[in-house]
Amino acid sequence: MNRIQSAVNKKAEIEFRKKLVQQQVSGAQVLKDEYSSLEIERILKERMDTTFKQVDKLEQQGFVLSPYIEIGAERCQRSLLERPNA
Repeated sequence: MNRIQSAVNKKAEIEFRKKLVQQQVSGAQVLKDEYSSLEIERILKERMDTTFKQVDKLEQQGFVLSPYIEIGAERCQRSLLERPNA
């Protein structure tokens, strides 16, 4: 099995992601089967709310959480989480 992505596939992924940005950030209707900018905003808010609850639960159990960076997390919703006492 060939595990190396071809240049054609890499270029196609770049073009696809460019269209995703147009749709999910700029609000253009480019890809009919992908989320709109409003849907992405709703999904990220739900994920951040869930993460906030999970982090709050950990802190209540005595876990000390320090600042961190997410690598390879695409939209980085956990890094977007604002903690009042962080």
